Amino acid sequence: MTRSQEYIKKRKGTLGIESLCVTLFVDAGLERAQQRFADLNRFAVRPNNSLGLLYDHRDELANLTRAVVRDVVLFHKLTDGEKTSVSGGPNKLFALASIHAATKALLAGFSGSFETARQIAVDFWTEVTRVMPLWHEVGLGKVRAAELREKYVDGHAVALEALGRAGNALLRERREDWKSVLAGLGTLDWSRASLRWEGRAVVNGRIAKNATSVILTANLIKVRLGLELSIEDRRHESVLVSEEAQIDEDNMQGDRAAATAA
Repeated sequence: MTRSQEYIKKRKGTLGIESLCVTLFVDAGLERAQQRFADLNRFAVRPNNSLGLLYDHRDELANLTRAVVRDVVLFHKLTDGEKTSVSGGPNKLFALASIHAATKALLAGFSGSFETARQIAVDFWTEVTRVMPLWHEVGLGKVRAAELREKYVDGHAVALEALGRAGNALLRERREDWKSVLAGLGTLDWSRASLRWEGRAVVNGRIAKNATSVILTANLIKVRLGLELSIEDRRHESVLVSEEAQIDEDNMQGDRAAATAA
């Protein structure tokens, strides 16, 4: 049985209520048809990630993400469901796409039911929001989201996904007392000016958001919470140390050259 046949068999009871948008064009010849094909595909506007997740009811993780935003009070209040970037817009701190990526990291390797996954994610993110005082300041209207992002790392997607990654390790290693361990986040210095974030969430004074920056940011959070670093984590740490050593060496050579010239 092919995959399409399996799909039809699985959806047999619901296919009758499905609808499909079809656009019909009068046949104006091969050349016109080819031009129409080129125009439709070249100029089509693809919806951003958040908007796609907002309306995708077939993807289980998308459904889970929307449930998390609905059930975690602070997420519900501070999440923009239609934009991938929340900078410069209304007073929203999170993008739906960012919570999706963070929740995916949190549940990596999880194989339980949808409802169990939803409960784990809601419990974890509810506890995280409880121990993040700066997020509450935004929620209460005491601080603008844009101001938080300007001065602190935890106002950015890289920190949110790193929290999900660190949370995955926390729930595995400290299943019984993870909430008490998580309280350590409340005393972590999230200031962008702190040197602890340089080379991790901050590179040359700018927020970095890529796979490496997420891992390195999560590593710092893990260490803060007393968690073990995995082999992959340590490999990224060794690369970071090597890069920092090279920068120090380059700076020293520059200083020697300047001293010699003087």
